Amino acid sequence: KMAATIRQKMFPGAVYSTFIKFINNTRCHRDVYRYFSSSRVCTVADAATDDNTAGSKITTESCVDKSTADILEQHHRGKSGHINYHKHPGVMIEKSTQLPAPLIKALQILLEKYPVATHSAKVVKLVRYLNQRQPPVTKKELAEKTRIVESKLRENENINEEENEAAMEKHKKKVINRLRHSIYHWKPIQYDAFTSYIYLIGRIASDYSILLQIFTEISKRDVDFKPTSIFHYGSKVGSGIWAADKLWRTIGEHYCVEESGHMNTLAQLLLQDGNQQQLVSCISGVHFRQFLPSSAELLVETGTGAGFNLINEAKEFILQNSQRQSEQFLPGHVFAPCPHDKSCPKLREKNQPCLTESVLRNVDFTSQKLSEQKSKHARYSYVILKKGPRAQDTEWPRVLHPIKSDRHVHVHMCLPCGNLQHVVITKGKFDKHLYGCAGHVEQGDRLPVSLSQLTTTTSSTEQQPDTSISATSDNDFDNVNSNRRQ
Repeated sequence: KMAATIRQKMFPGAVYSTFIKFINNTRCHRDVYRYFSSSRVCTVADAATDDNTAGSKITTESCVDKSTADILEQHHRGKSGHINYHKHPGVMIEKSTQLPAPLIKALQILLEKYPVATHSAKVVKLVRYLNQRQPPVTKKELAEKTRIVESKLRENENINEEENEAAMEKHKKKVINRLRHSIYHWKPIQYDAFTSYIYLIGRIASDYSILLQIFTEISKRDVDFKPTSIFHYGSKVGSGIWAADKLWRTIGEHYCVEESGHMNTLAQLLLQDGNQQQLVSCISGVHFRQFLPSSAELLVETGTGAGFNLINEAKEFILQNSQRQSEQFLPGHVFAPCPHDKSCPKLREKNQPCLTESVLRNVDFTSQKLSEQKSKHARYSYVILKKGPRAQDTEWPRVLHPIKSDRHVHVHMCLPCGNLQHVVITKGKFDKHLYGCAGHVEQGDRLPVSLSQLTTTTSSTEQQPDTSISATSDNDFDNVNSNRRQ
């Protein structure tokens, strides 16, 4: 009813933005947003505000790549003549993943020896702690927070430097007490035998699903990539070994580095079907190797604001060093998830982390048969860096948030030019293959589109949705907890 009233009155964009913010606080905001957004009442503006960049953006003249169109016509057309867009070349995200049968068998044997039913609460506690974990505070951040706390206390207490020493000492104690409650107290995790086993139960399914999804993206985008060795740094219980083995049978050597010896023991037991006496491993070549990796580097962190910041800082650090030493060594570039090497536009423009989700089917470790549980989502932040220059002709926009409705799709994207774009792809005005592909993309997929080179003119902005709508929908559909980010 609210949507119908607004549509009848045809309110301008500013009022529309206020309305969207209002319905975001209601339980039915998702359906109301979808219903109301189809009226096209909004004013039009581009989400990317960089006037100096004549970036590549999607317009009604845009269409899918010729190679993609050929693949769709030749291999995705059914007997009825309709094209199946569910697995078009831009789809990167797996619908659901489950643990391999040999791994489940090994887990069953371990659980028979060491039952975990009485420790389920500790499993939940460890997983929650890992998801809320923050990086240690730097000296610069500590000095800034100390300055802020001290200035607020001075304003409230009217203390100046001429006060006596007793008053100043009391003031310092208050500052220290405030800092203790406002600063995250980081400490390293000591993975003893019990904690390592709890980690195995709580995280192996999500770790495997996340790494398998990332490896799948690499294999889909670079079909010629056939690694012969992998360097697992922080390998934990060996989830990356199983994920890599499922995709690349060419791997002859896995070099696992993990500080905890108990983690290494569990990883080895899983490879030996849970039997320490078995000498034959399910996956061969898991040992120390001779050569360092030479092509791609993958960094993965938990899907929180803190995890994203760590990945983002590492990416910037590696790219800056790559540019400084480009004369001596090969340059590097971001292979995924970003279609560019610039700073994250979502963080720059909206102050939000860019996270990805993996859908997995976990197993119930409290049951004897290890029955499957309902699908759940594992959120993560990652970056894949590759040596060599970027292949410009194969870069497609990355989908951040698709919002699907009848006969049109709202697609929020990160463009190869380093900007954001929110475009409404309709069935009547856009290329049929582009509309079909847009209807079957999820967060983390790529849209296989040939982008038009446009300058920032009035005509170019008439096809873009309102900036306020884009920002509001990002806050609503990103599934990112604002408290966690802070």
